Amino acid sequence: MSTTLDHKIGPSDVSPEILRQMDEILHERKAILIGADGEQVEVPQALNELFLYIVGCMQRKQSIILVPEDETMTTQAAARFLGVSRPYLVRLLDQGRIPHHRVGSHRRVTLSDLRTYQQGRDAERKKALDDLSNKIVEAGLYDKF
Repeated sequence: MSTTLDHKIGPSDVSPEILRQMDEILHERKAILIGADGEQVEVPQALNELFLYIVGCMQRKQSIILVPEDETMTTQAAARFLGVSRPYLVRLLDQGRIPHHRVGSHRRVTLSDLRTYQQGRDAERKKALDDLSNKIVEAGLYDKF
């Protein structure tokens, strides 16, 4: 069974010259894959954008890890992903705010469930900030600072 780290691509795994060439080709949106038998397939737009993102990260010397949505994570890894402490994440799990399952006595969370929680949390934060901004404007305090 493979692990997430099996799919890690480091910035030094591809030369800067190859990354530059790939960046140029992918920006043209005419990238083509050529099979061993000579068969050609144009790279679809969605994959082209993903490749551009990967190449950009590698040009900035950032590593890339590809993880499928249904990948399960430990509570420590999930907490790191959300940027919270492990005890706080466990409270969220126990409150039912993030779905999880158990493997023996250990909790596991899927990446897709973490992303769903993250999007909801971000929407709540944005709404709270918008409400606060509106109250400040309504009170006529915006121009005072």
